[in-house]
Order: sequence, then C-alpha cells, then structure tokens
Amino acid sequence: MKALLPLLLTALICLQGAGCRSYESSAGVEVSLANLRVTDATVLETTMEFTVRIDNAKPEPLVLQGGVHRLFVNGIRLGQGMTGESIEVPRFGSMTQAVSVHLSNLRMVSRIRSIMESRKIDYRLESSLYPAHGSRLGSVREGVLDLQAIPGSPAAH
Repeated sequence: MKALLPLLLTALICLQGAGCRSYESSAGVEVSLANLRVTDATVLETTMEFTVRIDNAKPEPLVLQGGVHRLFVNGIRLGQGMTGESIEVPRFGSMTQAVSVHLSNLRMVSRIRSIMESRKIDYRLESSLYPAHGSRLGSVREGVLDLQAIPGSPAAH
C-alpha cells in the first residue's frame, strides 16, 4: 500500500500537462495541483501535502481567507484538504499554497489496486476558495493519464 500510493500520486502530477481540462472558474480564478508529497504514514492513515497553484486572471489582487480542495481519482474521492491561511494572490498572477490532506488507508486499500491496474487514470480537483470580501469561488480541473504510454507502469505490459 505504501509503495502504490506514492506511485499513483506521482502519476497525478504528470496529469497536469496531459489531457487536462479546466471548466470555467468563478471570477477568473483557477486552481491546479502543483505537487504532492507524503509527509507521514501509519498503518491507518497517510498524511500528504498537496501544493495547489491559484491563478488570478483579474486586474485586482485576490485576498483569500481559506479554501477546501477535494481530489478524486477514477471517480473515487482520494482525500480533502482545508486551509485557513490568508493569502493574497497578485493581480494577473499566481501563487502556491500547501494543504495537508489525511487519507484513510483502510478505505483506500481495496481501491488502490483497481486504480493501479487501470489502463488510464482520471482525476478531478474541486476547489472552493473563500475571499475576504464576496462569496465563495469555485474551480474544477480534471484530466486523464494513459498509463499504457508510461514505461514500467502495470498497464504498459
């Protein structure tokens, strides 16, 4: 389990450039996955740090008071991370933010094998951002990675 999860998550990073699709985001704001890393693992839980990139395509800075990010792989909710950190995304700019995510190993053990044996990995990142002024902003980003195209993957054989 511990060996499969990092491999799966590394593959998700590759998705950012392959087969990605973004839906129209709220008010010119897009969120994408910039990095993933395992920070702690026990028998029952794996803690990861997702680094999300927040793009602001508006002519004014965007002040955020927090956000919620949900990651799905092949339709399965892999985890959710929340942050209450206040940040300011510059006008026509972007910045990254680290978000801790706790994954239940017991819930994932039966699902990881089917994901890794799949010929493709679909992912979806759903984000809700909470600005200092105004209502919630939403962003959805999804993509597909063909595992047959990756040398050494189980589907490549």
